[in-house]
Amino acid sequence: NISAPGDDVASAYPGGLYTTASGTSMSAPLVSGTAALLLERQPDIAPERVLDVLETASGPLNLSDRSTSGLM
Repeated sequence: NISAPGDDVASAYPGGLYTTASGTSMSAPLVSGTAALLLERQPDIAPERVLDVLETASGPLNLSDRSTSGLM
């Protein structure tokens, strides 16, 4: 139900460096980190409500949008 950017995402790298990487290993932390920030602000929120907030706050995914062709 939720997606996040996963192509050329900047990330910390050993030795105090930064790099970019791609894939679900880069996009999943963006979604889970957003959920964690929500839980920090509202520690008593129900899990179903977390999902509802994430889905409501995110924009629609339009797979027929030609401007995003090849990017998703």
